Amino acid sequence: MKKINLILFIPIVFLFSCKTTEPTTEMIKVEPGTPESALLETQSEEQNKVDEAAEVVENIPEWCKILPKSDLAIYACGIGNSSNLNMSNSRALLDGKVKLASRIDNQVSSRMSNFLEDIGNSDNEELKQASEIVVKSVSRETQVAGYKELKSDFQSIGNKYQTYVLLEYPIGKANRILYNKIKEDSTLSNQEAADEALAELEAEIDKKIAND
Repeated sequence: MKKINLILFIPIVFLFSCKTTEPTTEMIKVEPGTPESALLETQSEEQNKVDEAAEVVENIPEWCKILPKSDLAIYACGIGNSSNLNMSNSRALLDGKVKLASRIDNQVSSRMSNFLEDIGNSDNEELKQASEIVVKSVSRETQVAGYKELKSDFQSIGNKYQTYVLLEYPIGKANRILYNKIKEDSTLSNQEAADEALAELEAEIDKKIAND
């Protein structure tokens, strides 16, 4: 009799021990509207932004990453983002024109510096002030008018559109405006070597316009 009881006891102990050591697999539920659910939503939104940013970087067109190089033109890549495709395109164009204007200013400023060096008065304060006025006047007059839209591309990322545009502006046009402004400015045009420097600039303009 004792032997039978012992045999029954051992399986019961074994089952009990298995039950007490079995890991808990019950799912933790997060109720909507709780701080925990808000945290999860925030983390999800942040992850989506990271994923979208990574997709944007990966899909940038090569012609936007590495702009064309030319002695005849200035280039800029504009980028626009919006849930509306037309707005995305408008923003890309605006961004491109702002960048283009900045590069035109740099080009004109560089050419003006060369002109001052050519006439041998690059350190003259009066001429520096006159040249700054001319450069600003050229910048206002160009207003990036006459640019060309060479390429465009749009991508759907998440619930928004990402648009890219490649813009081109001929250097000859900016230099022609610069040439005319220098000729109109008596302080610059009446310098001893001004005629020779202007002739050189005009020859450069004619060459670049001819090859445009």
